[in-house]
Amino acid sequence: MDFFEHQDKARKKTGLLVLYFALAVVCIFGALFLLASFIFSRDSITKTIIWDPALAGVIAFGTATIVGFGTLFKVISLAGGGKVVAEALGGKLLSHQTKDLPEKRFLNIVEEMALASGTPVPPSYIMEEKGINAFAAGYSPENAVIGVTRGCIEKLNREQLQGVVAHEFSHIFNGDMRLNIRLMGILHGILLLAGIGYYLMRVGSFSGSSRRNKDSGNIGMALLVGGLGMLVIGYIGAFFANLIKAAVSRQREFLADSSAVQFTRNPQGISGALKRIGGYSGGSKLKAPNAKECSHMFFGSGVSNLFATHPPLGERIRRIEPKWQGSYPETDSITETFDSDESAAISGFSESREASSRSPMPPPVQSAVTDIGNPSAEHVDHARGVITNIPEELLDRVHEPFGARAVIFSLLVETSDGPIRQKQVQYLYNETESGTAEETLKSSNCIANLTAEEKFCLVELASPALAHLSLVQFTNFQRGIEHLCYADDQLDLFEWSLQKLIDHDLGQHFLPQRQLHGKASIGLLANECKVILATLSHYGQNGADPEPAYNAGFSTLNLEQSFTLEKAMPSPEECGIEQLENSVVKLTNLAPQAKKTFLLACAKTIAHDQATTDIEAQILRGVAAVLNCPLPPII
Repeated sequence: MDFFEHQDKARKKTGLLVLYFALAVVCIFGALFLLASFIFSRDSITKTIIWDPALAGVIAFGTATIVGFGTLFKVISLAGGGKVVAEALGGKLLSHQTKDLPEKRFLNIVEEMALASGTPVPPSYIMEEKGINAFAAGYSPENAVIGVTRGCIEKLNREQLQGVVAHEFSHIFNGDMRLNIRLMGILHGILLLAGIGYYLMRVGSFSGSSRRNKDSGNIGMALLVGGLGMLVIGYIGAFFANLIKAAVSRQREFLADSSAVQFTRNPQGISGALKRIGGYSGGSKLKAPNAKECSHMFFGSGVSNLFATHPPLGERIRRIEPKWQGSYPETDSITETFDSDESAAISGFSESREASSRSPMPPPVQSAVTDIGNPSAEHVDHARGVITNIPEELLDRVHEPFGARAVIFSLLVETSDGPIRQKQVQYLYNETESGTAEETLKSSNCIANLTAEEKFCLVELASPALAHLSLVQFTNFQRGIEHLCYADDQLDLFEWSLQKLIDHDLGQHFLPQRQLHGKASIGLLANECKVILATLSHYGQNGADPEPAYNAGFSTLNLEQSFTLEKAMPSPEECGIEQLENSVVKLTNLAPQAKKTFLLACAKTIAHDQATTDIEAQILRGVAAVLNCPLPPII
């Protein structure tokens, strides 16, 4: 399953959704016009409805205003991303300080899978519901959240819970979440008509019951009829909206199930979770007041609905296990328990530190690019090993906001004593919150032996904690990063990549929603592609001639037929941080498939000497972050 292809499809589905929305509004207008004509504009003799342009104009304006306002209001209210949806469903944000072992296990599974897929670690929520269910919500991986029910973490074993989490990560990769939130906005706009109709019926009923005069009775009857008509029309609109929602969601659930199998390499995980739902008295049903509105987001069918948003359980299981006999376990009698001997497994590290560090090597850099959006079990094993090699005191700090900021600052503080370090420390004492400098220096003592990959891992692990910052705190945090980076009056590639990763992981928590992908072709931005490829060639070939590596990447762009393009490799002076920054920002306008071609060209350049250096990995990770492409771990 191709990440870039699914991004294209998600964008096309969004366009189709807009078309359906427009058709629904036109149908609603037609029905409202007939209703208004029946009440106000009938021929007095023949009693037939007549065309009234003025009335049509009023109805068109009113329809567009009501539906548009309802949709816009809902979209704005959901601008906060997945957090808003989770809280609307009664979700409680989980912290790594929790003593609840099922919660801890869930948090660690989410961390492993986020690092394995190259996405920011999403905040995790728990809903105190008996049913076995889960959801992912947000506009993008940067503001996504993952939520589970209490029944999900207590009634599923580790491999089954891992399958459910992998299913939800598939929705994050494939652009489903953005589509799901837009569906919520459209449905709300259409249902607003029904709400207004209900209100008018109540007013009309009250007015009609008054016997003070004939006029009030006539007005009351008109309001009653009009309200009933709007109520019916609103629910007719909802009928079609639910039809669209079901059509969009059902096929995406099959895709997410298939992706979960690929991610975990364990069909028994996802199918076992589905079987336990089938054998459970609570099933996957939810009692949250807003569950119906979010029904298309859930792992299992959360509410009863005329148009099911999910395929039948049996059909989903048979897609994974064709020979399944149709039996379900007695889930009510199953209780997943944990004891002290399982503490290592609960943390996600069932092996010793030495064994974990020997986890399977992830694919080479070319495979890492083709695996964008399609991480494998090997990536999960590798991510687990990376986490294991990080000192526990750093992991403890990075899971809470104050400590997380200090850890990130420590990555930028010079390790050797000298004027630059002194300048950085002085800034921390003078310009940051009390205690920040001391906490940063404590953390800096632990990072000397970390690899670049482990340092980037710390940034991604810090994402949920840093999301708790206020906008003012985040602004000050960014200012602190900038001061520490430029303490030596220059920005190196590690610092640039780190900034890009932080902007990518956290920017959409605090800044307006950014466009994930553009429509530009490689040819339109060929010069910008050349700068990135040349940068990788100059800095990554360990002293060898950089031109063959550059040529290898450039040939992958398939631009040989462009006679007007200067193909010569840019010089080192043309590949500074400023040129790199300007080029990669413009490349965000590439279409999804063009981004894939470009990243494959980068991989071809890196792999030319059969090795991937730290600096090459840093550049590629920074570039992929800016392009909104979740890059799995590479070596």
